[in-house]
Amino acid sequence: RFFLSLNFSKGVQYEKEGISFITHKRTKRGFVLLFVVGATLIASLASLTIYFSISPIMVVVMYSLGVGLSSAAHAAFGSILPSIGPTAFRSTVISISLTCGRIGSMLGTYLFPYLMAQTCWLPFVAVAVDLLFSSVLCIFLPRTTKKRLL
Repeated sequence: RFFLSLNFSKGVQYEKEGISFITHKRTKRGFVLLFVVGATLIASLASLTIYFSISPIMVVVMYSLGVGLSSAAHAAFGSILPSIGPTAFRSTVISISLTCGRIGSMLGTYLFPYLMAQTCWLPFVAVAVDLLFSSVLCIFLPRTTKKRLL
């Protein structure tokens, strides 16, 4: 089981790097946002499905799907992030995005076991709602193509 999980995590890493390269070089921003919304919606459903899993293989598959798609969506969103912010603030926008991700990963290390001790289903629902909320927020991003940014 450990070997299977290790292979899935390596596959997730390669998928993230490939998605980041492809979205940065070849596609338009609208397609990337559509991918981000779709990937986070599917990752949200996969994260919620972990609670209802009945076999260890299903848990590994759903976990890998959730982590893989959310990582790919994050990489794709990171490739279009500079086009959203004004030129003077692009590096600040990227650094704030990365800082929020790191703060979330540190807080999640403490919150997930606490929520797991309270009730078993709460952490899975929290992750699913967070991914769903991120997907909805991506829909409301402004269109900045051929518009002056500040």
